[in-house]
Amino acid sequence: MTPAVVSCEQAQTDLGRIIESVVEKNEDVILSQKGKNLAVIMSLKEYKEWKATLEEMQDTESLEALKRAEDDEKAGRFYSYSMFKFSTSMLR
Repeated sequence: MTPAVVSCEQAQTDLGRIIESVVEKNEDVILSQKGKNLAVIMSLKEYKEWKATLEEMQDTESLEALKRAEDDEKAGRFYSYSMFKFSTSMLR
């Protein structure tokens, strides 16, 4: 869904409605001034998810581990949950 674009002037007038739309409908809103897009209003939940994703993308060790896991899966080197559960039950 394409975010709504709202002028900064309109946002000052309708901030309550904009926040309600962002939070309840999970819609992002772009703020513009003089035809130039300047900022985005998004829910706190979505912001936290974006922030966590960015942090994960900056963690090179995690990215390398993810790449290795994807390569293992493509090559058939993986265990299903039921296989893992069965093999760990044998250790008890």
